Amino acid sequence: LALGSLCCDCESLRRVALSILSIASKMVDSEDAKNLSSWRERPQLALILNATRRAMAREFAESMNSSSNKSPLHVLPISPPCSIFLAKASLILTQPGDDLYPALNRYFLRLGEEHGSLQDFGRQPAFISLFCSSTTEESMASKERCWAIQTLGDSFITKRCFGPLMACHGFELLLSRVEGLVNTPDFFELDLIIRALGRILENCGQGSIDYLASKHGLLQWLCSLIVGRQVHEKSHRTFGEILALICLVLKKSSGPTDDE
Repeated sequence: LALGSLCCDCESLRRVALSILSIASKMVDSEDAKNLSSWRERPQLALILNATRRAMAREFAESMNSSSNKSPLHVLPISPPCSIFLAKASLILTQPGDDLYPALNRYFLRLGEEHGSLQDFGRQPAFISLFCSSTTEESMASKERCWAIQTLGDSFITKRCFGPLMACHGFELLLSRVEGLVNTPDFFELDLIIRALGRILENCGQGSIDYLASKHGLLQWLCSLIVGRQVHEKSHRTFGEILALICLVLKKSSGPTDDE
């Protein structure tokens, strides 16, 4: 909850969240905690807490150097994709038996090469490594990819998320994946992507939709999914969701220009 609160607009809540994380970080790094052999999840919790704390310290130092008006007590918000990823990852890293544990543990262990600091504040963290999983087991690759898609959808709550999405080529990867799924009998992953696209289009703002429509042919691509693909015969729900996305694009692209 504290990790997920780091992206909220309320600075008072961000301060409370950061205080909680600072206390938790000191606790997991204490000698008593290190000597507690029954707390097997402690090293992984220390990884994620220290990575977050160091990254926030780096971001704050950079903002102080670029502006003389910032208060030393100011707590900068981190992007929702990063905050929600950290919150969801923390739940998995305390469960060694979870299917996603190896992949996420490897991700945070690699941060040691960057002085233990999270480097993906301006991107969708771990999205490419999970979406384009290198594991040879297809079922595991599918689980990693689906978790990445679901986390992307869960975290896309404001138009501020559009930059991190495009920074990791997330939109292009989603579109290319749909092309490979639309004629398959398994619609689970396809439904996840369609829902994620719905969240993106609902929250990204008119300027971003106009960009996607002009640069990526979004509207034509959506129409192509339901023309000649027989999607309606395989999944009425998916067919309806694609129609809803088309209506959403038409509605938002014809609205008043925002300040994006």
